[in-house]
Amino acid sequence: KKEAFYLGPPAKDKLLKFSSQGSVLLGAISYGKLSYVDKGEGKNPLKNPVSYQISYIVPPNK
Repeated sequence: KKEAFYLGPPAKDKLLKFSSQGSVLLGAISYGKLSYVDKGEGKNPLKNPVSYQISYIVPPNK
């Protein structure tokens, strides 16, 4: 089963003050159910979280 999720831009007051126009902010987001290796779940990829790389380009100041 496929699922979709959407991310919006961060609020302007949450951006670092020294982030200039065109700066690229990088990060990662994980989604899924946590598993624990000691319980044998670590070998089942369906139970492990999925991680996505994300980026955001700082827009011009208005």
